[in-house]
Amino acid sequence: MKKTRTIICMMVFMVAQSAMGAVINVPADYATIQEAIEATFDYDTVVIEPGTYSGGGNINLNFRGKLITVQSTEPDNVGIVRSTIIDCEGIIGSRGFEFGSGETSDAAVKGLTVIGGNLSVFGGAVYCYNGSNPTISNCVFKGNQAFFGGAVAVGNNDSRPTITGCTITGNTAGTGGGGLYIIGGSPTVSNCLIAGNFASRGGAIWSQNEGNPVITGCTIAGNTASVWGGAIYCYNGSNMEISNSILWGNVARMYSEVYVKYMAMSTSMQFSYCDIQGGQNDIMVDSGCALGWSQNVDVDPMFVFAGYVDTLKSYVEGDWHLMETSPCIDTGDPGFVAGVSETDIDGNERVSGGLVDIGADEYLKGIEVDVRIMPKTLNLSSKGNYINCSIAVENGYSIADIDTSTILLHGVVVPESISYDAEEDKLMIKFDRAGTQQLLEGMEGEVSLIVKGKLTNDMDFEGNDTINLIDKGGKK
Repeated sequence: MKKTRTIICMMVFMVAQSAMGAVINVPADYATIQEAIEATFDYDTVVIEPGTYSGGGNINLNFRGKLITVQSTEPDNVGIVRSTIIDCEGIIGSRGFEFGSGETSDAAVKGLTVIGGNLSVFGGAVYCYNGSNPTISNCVFKGNQAFFGGAVAVGNNDSRPTITGCTITGNTAGTGGGGLYIIGGSPTVSNCLIAGNFASRGGAIWSQNEGNPVITGCTIAGNTASVWGGAIYCYNGSNMEISNSILWGNVARMYSEVYVKYMAMSTSMQFSYCDIQGGQNDIMVDSGCALGWSQNVDVDPMFVFAGYVDTLKSYVEGDWHLMETSPCIDTGDPGFVAGVSETDIDGNERVSGGLVDIGADEYLKGIEVDVRIMPKTLNLSSKGNYINCSIAVENGYSIADIDTSTILLHGVVVPESISYDAEEDKLMIKFDRAGTQQLLEGMEGEVSLIVKGKLTNDMDFEGNDTINLIDKGGKK
């Protein structure tokens, strides 16, 4: 009985310790992120104000085994996440975070954007190794590069990080895993968008050696490999499970979607309730390897606007949300049970209908708003500063109900400025013209531009307007 009381007291102490963790603010309390980390104890939280952080003390961040959280002010707010940036500036040998001291899942990175990492070896944005198992959630990894794992690398000694709700786009690996590289690890990757990444093998993911990676509820699309496996390259004993995920529009010289290769050890991949372009015809499985196949389909997922990697290996942003008529809505695993507080890539409840949706986006039909975009004709070669947009709300709601920090054009372009027109009862928004034109590159004629966001009660809103695009030569 005495021993039982001792255990209970220890548990109460641990819970109390977690609840009493201090909050340290950057830059208010410490000028750099690493200084703040050094000042923490287990279960403390470092909160980073919106802004761009670069240079010494703000890159190559290391928890040194501490069980702490480093996060933005609002990790669930897309606008805040995209404006809280760790910029490695392309400096050789720089990345966002390194975990190599056996950190557990209580070590967490939440709601930050990492860009410009540049590693000659592993992980341009994040590297987990030596049995480290951090939790990485609601982050954006964009425009990073490394030899292996343009954005994230999971290394030796069976590291098991949890990566959830992250956007991994436009990263490059010199050899393998444009988005994610796994060597002997077993990460759990859920509700993530992995799109527009590039590598010679495994445009999105490279996985090798003994391990059991689990991928669920992800959209793996528009990635490119110059050799094998536009989406995934898996070999030498890595046994991967993929469920409720979309693999679409990936490109490679051979095996556009997946290559399961035999090299010294048998490798297996298990697919269930996935939408895979080309079905089994776009999956190459070597003799001696195994493919599990259950309830998968090959149907156009109907994205709002698909991004892609251009001829210069640059990612042209897309809007990977599902359209209302998508066959991926309510067609996921009927036995799927969402975890506590589990959300999709936008922070929406993971199961919103009868069944979970396939892919990273859980479709929610919100209220419709009236959107008007100017100019009505846009020349992609013009040099103007802004695309102007107005939003008016009907159906019993008001402009005051809109959370302006969540407004995005095509799920990608963040407003440059937002003002309120009291006379017209409208929001007046300016979007960056260059960013919008890059989004529309290669398109012509009538195009529907979609504006999305959330109300203050967390309900989604959406509206669209049609404009006419002219090609760079001025020809309609």
